[in-house]
Amino acid sequence: MKHVESGFDQLILFTCSVEKLLPRGVWSTYILNRKVRIYYVGRINDLHKYQLGCIETDCKLERQADSTLDLMRKVHDVFRLLVLGADANGIIQKMYNFPYIQEEWLQIKVNLLTEYDDTDIEKWNLILKMDVLLQNYDAVLNYLRLPNMYGLFFNGYWRDVFPEEKIIVEQTYGEEFGNTQFQESVQYSIRENGIQQSVTICADKNSLFDAQMSYSGICIFLDGALDVCRKKIENDSIRFNYSAKWVGLKKLYQE
Repeated sequence: MKHVESGFDQLILFTCSVEKLLPRGVWSTYILNRKVRIYYVGRINDLHKYQLGCIETDCKLERQADSTLDLMRKVHDVFRLLVLGADANGIIQKMYNFPYIQEEWLQIKVNLLTEYDDTDIEKWNLILKMDVLLQNYDAVLNYLRLPNMYGLFFNGYWRDVFPEEKIIVEQTYGEEFGNTQFQESVQYSIRENGIQQSVTICADKNSLFDAQMSYSGICIFLDGALDVCRKKIENDSIRFNYSAKWVGLKKLYQE
């Protein structure tokens, strides 16, 4: 698969939504949107280096309430600037600015502790949870790899040589699935016209902890740049949708 050149810049809209069927027969909805500017620095010491800047975060709720929503946004401000390194398959392997992230969190935490205290257990626990996470470098890397963070962009699908048969890719989801790791069955299809390359990658479940849940995913790359990546996991009463979509100016594949 082609890879973008150093200096390539994209605006990616990351969306995570959860829909739950309520007892009265209607669906509640939680949607988190993040617009992130992603700049490719280049390949350094066998890792692809990227700078990520989250420029906008938006949350929407329908038919449900969440008292921690505003706090969640404040807590996640710690990740608004990231410098990451990904391996040849596109899996995050390094955070170059971890000390900066820790310093940012110390200031954010000071501000939060003047606004919240342990009389609100749910909010207090959210602050403590992030505090514990940011003491552990490996735990933060794993957190950033999740599909509801940056796992759709750094998705493990990058290949220098395309496999002819389906391959198995390990994928871990977060608390919504009990931090369970399962396997995706992934198939590649390629179109090339001598000038451009379009790669479509389809994924379905090879094994899943809940056989009652359906799984589908698709990623499309144009000349090595992610155009869109979507994953959907659902059963009769709950739907999880994850997406990363290139927004703004971009080329289209020319037939």
